[in-house]
Amino acid sequence: MTADDASTGLGKESKTPFEQGYVTCGSDGGHRSLDIMNGLLNNEGISHFGMARPVICEPDLLKKWETGDFTAPKCVSCNQCFTTVGKCCILDKHKTHS
Repeated sequence: MTADDASTGLGKESKTPFEQGYVTCGSDGGHRSLDIMNGLLNNEGISHFGMARPVICEPDLLKKWETGDFTAPKCVSCNQCFTTVGKCCILDKHKTHS
């Protein structure tokens, strides 16, 4: 342990606030596979995910996953949903986009 380590109390065996559970870590962007997301959740310490575009494209996506339908999301990450009034997916031909 160096003098700096002794004065701060941060020895090599100290854990970061993240490792101690004081800080959560989320991941956003490009998540499309429930298996990969489960791996990140269980093995990498990721506690939550942002999935705005896939949920804009398919508002029932999480419900589908919950009921066992693990079909890949339809979202192609084109970002056009963020350019529409009301944040609508342009791939959804059944909705009116103004």
